[in-house]
Amino acid sequence: MLSLGLTVNATLVDWGSLLKDCAHKEWGGLLGSLYYQRWKLFIDESLKGNIVPAEVFYTIEVAWAKETDPFPLIKLKKEKIDKIQDYILQ
Repeated sequence: MLSLGLTVNATLVDWGSLLKDCAHKEWGGLLGSLYYQRWKLFIDESLKGNIVPAEVFYTIEVAWAKETDPFPLIKLKKEKIDKIQDYILQ
């Protein structure tokens, strides 16, 4: 049975065998983790004149989707939470 985290992460990058990464998404942490890894690899290899096979990107996506806690929670003090809440409710 798949964990909820894996299921959610997998749907961000894989919508079936023929449909990969079909929509632009900016979920918290996605740009700085998965997308950063993929673009860095693509750019680094392109500068060397290499083409990265699709299978390499797929391997990166699967590994990312299987991470159990890719975005650690940040604990905020009550004062900070109250300040944010007050700002939102203004």
